[in-house]
Amino acid sequence: SLLYRIVGLARKSDTQVINTEEERRYIAPSFTWSPDEDTTLTVNGSYQDDPEGGYYGVLPTVGTLWPSPAGKIPRSFNDGDPAYHRFDRKQAMIGYEFEHRFSDTWTVRHNLRYIDLTTVTQDVTTSGMAPDGHTITRYALGQDEAVRGITSDLQLQASFDTGQLQHTALFGFDYQYSDWSQIRDYGAAPSIDFLNPVYGIATNLALARITDQRQYLSQSGFYAQDQIALDKWTLVLGGRYDSVRMTTDNYLGNSSQTQNDGALSGKAGLIYNFDNGIAPYASYSTSFLPVSGTDANGRAFDPTTAEQFEIGVKYQPSNFDGLFTLAYFDITQHDVVTALNPITRFQSGEQRSRGIEFEARVAATDNINLTGAFSYTKAEVVQGLGADVGDYPIGIPDYTASLWGDYTFDSGSLEGLKVGGGVRYVGKTVGGYAPNVFTPNATRLDVPGYTIFDAALTYDFGKKVPDLAGLTAQINVTNLFDKTYVTCLSNNFCNYGNGRGVYASLSYRW
Repeated sequence: SLLYRIVGLARKSDTQVINTEEERRYIAPSFTWSPDEDTTLTVNGSYQDDPEGGYYGVLPTVGTLWPSPAGKIPRSFNDGDPAYHRFDRKQAMIGYEFEHRFSDTWTVRHNLRYIDLTTVTQDVTTSGMAPDGHTITRYALGQDEAVRGITSDLQLQASFDTGQLQHTALFGFDYQYSDWSQIRDYGAAPSIDFLNPVYGIATNLALARITDQRQYLSQSGFYAQDQIALDKWTLVLGGRYDSVRMTTDNYLGNSSQTQNDGALSGKAGLIYNFDNGIAPYASYSTSFLPVSGTDANGRAFDPTTAEQFEIGVKYQPSNFDGLFTLAYFDITQHDVVTALNPITRFQSGEQRSRGIEFEARVAATDNINLTGAFSYTKAEVVQGLGADVGDYPIGIPDYTASLWGDYTFDSGSLEGLKVGGGVRYVGKTVGGYAPNVFTPNATRLDVPGYTIFDAALTYDFGKKVPDLAGLTAQINVTNLFDKTYVTCLSNNFCNYGNGRGVYASLSYRW
């Protein structure tokens, strides 16, 4: 009737960028009390401390995505400065999950969680590239954020039959409250030459406070859902009503604004399971999501709403181990938040995404497993900031594909060894606009797609030596051929992807 678990993690590492580290300390205890088979109470908590967050700078468009007369910016280059750099994030959480079954029909659940998160960051980073092609102009930005909040979800589930219909009904009320504060300081910083970088010079910076605000969010929602089964048919119908109150205090402008929003959202889904393993389905849903923060003019964001329609088919064959899914989707989002640059955001309007997704998982033999996926997305900014109208949203690839296979040796001298390899493809994306999206005849940043190969080796010592059962060694290699590729989210907001990474681990389970 009493169970406990504790999870701990301590990690510190360099990154591929000089003068940067990643560091994390994490602990998460949990305790479950189950006085009888119908009742469980789990109390869980966690504390996470990140003294270093790795590299979170950006690089100019020239020298990464576009050529520079001075050559490419090295992948290890850091546009920041240790003299001003700071990163410190702390997160604590405590809560519980309670469930009690009154009868074969009725079950009640209540989940509660409190969270406290603080983040302090400061660094100098890229604003652009000088005409010489190797001197990077920079700005300094310091941020101090804190979020405290509580979430609660109370639900009642009923399982019953009406004639031939089998029902699993759910009724609930959820509530969340958050208190979010943000301070941001911004100012000029000395330039840096990526051909001959000099660090330790970003001192005595004169920064101006550009943001000092606090935002209170209170959201409550009532929801109901019924999952109805009839022979090979399953129908899901659900709906909810959300009421949101958001108050934003702007201490710089000595002003306060309160907005109240409410919306109905719902979903419907239908699937039919044929005896041969084929299951066609269709679904429709709407959503309503409050957005924290303010736009470039200091106005609180409106909630983002969306509609999604999807049809597809799933196939699970009976004569071999496999699962295949094919789907067509159509998603429209309203009041989407778009970042013009790292410190300026707007609510740009409407985006629509349509496409297909295919996934297959097959155990070809007792030794060979294959997993593959493919997607095509036709995304469009229907209402936007300017030059982006009619284009893909920033950072959304047109095609993605992946394939992974592994082979397990179950006899001979290599028994216990598993060898795997795969490939990932991410298609071209829009990486922003130069000089920016508001500029007439702005130049679109076309970011090429890239292909990356991965590999893995796993060895189970217990297969050859029973006394070592539970001991496993594993080596994972990401970006096997050390492919250099670039991603961009706006002009002069580009980054290199991670180079080759080799991870070796030894684990023991008992």
